[in-house]
Amino acid sequence: MKSERFTDFDLHAYIDGELAADRKQALLEAMECDGALASRVCELQRTKQWMQSAFEDAEPPAERCEVSAKHSRWVSRCGMAASVLLLLAAFAAGWLARPVQMPDLYSAMIENIETSGYRVVLHIDEADPRKFEQVLLQSERLLGEYRDRGIQVEILANSSGLDLLRADTSPYAQRIASILNRYENFRLVACNNAVDRLRESGITPVFFEGTRTDESAVEHAVRRLREGWSYIKV
Repeated sequence: MKSERFTDFDLHAYIDGELAADRKQALLEAMECDGALASRVCELQRTKQWMQSAFEDAEPPAERCEVSAKHSRWVSRCGMAASVLLLLAAFAAGWLARPVQMPDLYSAMIENIETSGYRVVLHIDEADPRKFEQVLLQSERLLGEYRDRGIQVEILANSSGLDLLRADTSPYAQRIASILNRYENFRLVACNNAVDRLRESGITPVFFEGTRTDESAVEHAVRRLREGWSYIKV
């Protein structure tokens, strides 16, 4: 069976365990003799696992209209699925990179900077002070070197990475405040799902002035991708 008969939707359904039994068997047989198809499935599966880890606190947006409970759940799932599919498509198209190693961060930041209109989102999802120090260092470097090009840099945080954007917990509070004071085109975005979880646990986080908290990490990443920004997971 030729691999062309299987679309990405088939492959995603297989990875999610939702592919019909006959199609699943046909796909397994096809992968045995088609190395490219097998590699594609493995790549999509690795990417999906990475996306789930990167956006582990993502939740479907609440519905705004009155519909049946069953239909509401279906619409919510479709909305989230569409967002994840867009991110996966962005990965496949080369817009979305795997987590970069710190020595390569600046190179990754400037790789597609012209085509993205000098707009970069840096996504961090763990409270790693050393990693975050490099994020700040390279962000400041980028802001200085491309100041006359209208550069815009955003740091997007979710999960434990949220602690790095909190004025009450970040080990680089003074440095962040200094960058924010000197560069109005440097912004911080905290995932609202992660913020809600902190509040539910009894913690009232104090963020740096101007930090956005009105979107989930996945919603913000999808919106920026649609607007043509570069996205880098660090």
